[in-house]
Amino acid sequence: MFYDEMLTCQECLRKNGIKAITPKEENKAISLYDESAYREFKRKLSGAYLKKIREKDTIAILVYNGTKKGQPNYIGANTLVEIAMAFIWNRKIYLFNDIYEPLADELLAWRCHCLNGNMEKIVLDIKKGFTTGKEEYKQLSLFEDYGIR
Repeated sequence: MFYDEMLTCQECLRKNGIKAITPKEENKAISLYDESAYREFKRKLSGAYLKKIREKDTIAILVYNGTKKGQPNYIGANTLVEIAMAFIWNRKIYLFNDIYEPLADELLAWRCHCLNGNMEKIVLDIKKGFTTGKEEYKQLSLFEDYGIR
């Protein structure tokens, strides 16, 4: 649902010298598989992205949390798992928009940083706080809700 917006964020980061990865677009896969095969595809895809959070080069995640079904700043179940993994592995967590109110207690406790649509905040933060001089960039993983829509 937010794939184009994620690609826009990725391009902004890359233009600023920050390596960023995005997940593959999965909505098209729904029509390619039967229900059982799609679940297996989704299981493998989810596992691959959760492993990316653990990688030593991943320093942060950026969640694109737009409006879904009338709910602003929406974060789905799979995305919450990704955020929790980032928290456990001590990765910085950025939300593109603001706090998703139904999950406010967790998101605030896990120190999620709200960009309120301002990508400059993340660019400055990463350039200022995460570079060591020798490295040209660090990796930033972009995650979004992968639930069936």
